[in-house]
Amino acid sequence: MPVKLVISQINPIVGDLEHNFKLMLKEVESAKKAKANLIVFPEMSMLGYPPKDLILKQGLIETQDHYIKELALYSDEEFAIILGGISANRDFGNKFFNSLFCLAKGEIDFVTHKVLLPSYDVFDELRYFAAAPRAKYWEWQDHKIGLTICEDIWMEAYPNLYNRNPVENLIAAGAEIIINASASPYALGKPEFREELIINLVKKYQVPIIYANQVGANDQLIFDGGSFTVDSSASLMARAKSFEPDSLSFELKDLINKNEALELRHSNLEELRLAIILGLKDYCRKCGFEKIVLGLSGGIDSALVAYFAAEALGPTNVYAFMMPSKFTSDESLKDAEAQAQSLGINYQIISIKELHEQMRKLMPDLNQLADENLQSRLRANILMARSNTQDALLLATGNKSEIAVGYSTLYGDSCGGIAVIGDLLKTTVFELARHINSEKEIIKQCIINKEPSAELREDQKDSDSLPEYAVLDQIIKLYVEELKPLDEIVAAGIDKGLAARVLNMVDRAEYKRQQLPPVLKLAPTAFGFGRRMPIAQGFRHACHPEPERRQDLPGSTTRS
Repeated sequence: MPVKLVISQINPIVGDLEHNFKLMLKEVESAKKAKANLIVFPEMSMLGYPPKDLILKQGLIETQDHYIKELALYSDEEFAIILGGISANRDFGNKFFNSLFCLAKGEIDFVTHKVLLPSYDVFDELRYFAAAPRAKYWEWQDHKIGLTICEDIWMEAYPNLYNRNPVENLIAAGAEIIINASASPYALGKPEFREELIINLVKKYQVPIIYANQVGANDQLIFDGGSFTVDSSASLMARAKSFEPDSLSFELKDLINKNEALELRHSNLEELRLAIILGLKDYCRKCGFEKIVLGLSGGIDSALVAYFAAEALGPTNVYAFMMPSKFTSDESLKDAEAQAQSLGINYQIISIKELHEQMRKLMPDLNQLADENLQSRLRANILMARSNTQDALLLATGNKSEIAVGYSTLYGDSCGGIAVIGDLLKTTVFELARHINSEKEIIKQCIINKEPSAELREDQKDSDSLPEYAVLDQIIKLYVEELKPLDEIVAAGIDKGLAARVLNMVDRAEYKRQQLPPVLKLAPTAFGFGRRMPIAQGFRHACHPEPERRQDLPGSTTRS
């Protein structure tokens, strides 16, 4: 009998089992109407990924099992369901397995577990799960279907990390096809890398692979979907949409619906744009926020964040506040208002001039640094008050370049529920703004053209305290994202003194970064729970100079 299979890349909410059950049930009913025989959901689809310590809560696994058994009732002799969840480990090791449940004939017909448990970057699966000794195939409708979960197909990418090969073991056992249920977080360039990885696996083992990936955002992590199929000739035959729920259907014998066109891949900048919109939209939706508050300064960062806020929740739900001080230029006032009008968002001016003057009278001995930070913290107080009053999410508007070197004010411009562009280098901020303007001007060109400034003192420019962003970003990319030491950074053409200065700034700003809001992850290495550096540490590369005192660091001297 021909088998029609559906991949359903859904957007679950972590821990909302009833919601996820209803989401899957809707997809099941749609698949059955389309005369499908098998529907495949992503990794941990019933619970949402990553569940973190939520899985330690009493009663959660029992509730999950109830919904899985309920969903099984919608299977029968000719229609089956594969979904991800957790199961209890009754043997030695951690309490749980990361599992796939195969539902058929109205019951749980087969269960298998993840073999390779990642414990790097944002992954911490060894904290929760026991590793299965081997991958297994499921015999269904006269087919031997090899079942793998996310990392189980990544052993070729990390040959020195694992000593087991689930795909090879399944092929040796007689599996005719491999299904991989994934919750693979997005990073720039990763979708293409995934496809190349699986195409190479098919070339090596001559067995087709079906890849089902989660879509949506959970906290800092964004899942891009992009589920796909690769036939036995190692041809990429179908790809689901990126950054939105979607499904693929095909005959198992063909591994492709011949009438379905392969979607073109987005450009890198368009990928970033869609990822940020999805990340912010899901963060608001899943945390219960319907409105957004932010400071709009007339600069590029806040203009870009305001754009994403309007795209995520709609312009009428975005409230932007310009909070001028005596150092704010007329140009910035005009630019902020023009940007608000361009986006159609709510806009209000609340001056901090009098507040600043009153605070200076109370503390006449404040030095330059304290005075600059005072202005930023006054603004944060206003924004937090508006956030509380309007029950709205406050967005932090800092970029990765500033976050890396500590060029921000704690409890000032660093305040917010989430850092929307905290994983975008400043040069990428400008590139993305120009990309958004490719068809019409949305981010005001006058803002893009303006030299960056915090405007916390007379005639202040970012370049007073920081290297030019093109150079700074090159250093940050090498040091933070590629973990290159000073000598290799210098070999890349960077002045040694300048590189050493920036590396010290990055190292010494760790205490700030660990007090920042969550950052939407867009790069392979992002600040947040995927990068775990100690605050109090004394390691220096052999060619580092002695670290400067924290209060004397360039950048920190203006905004700490």
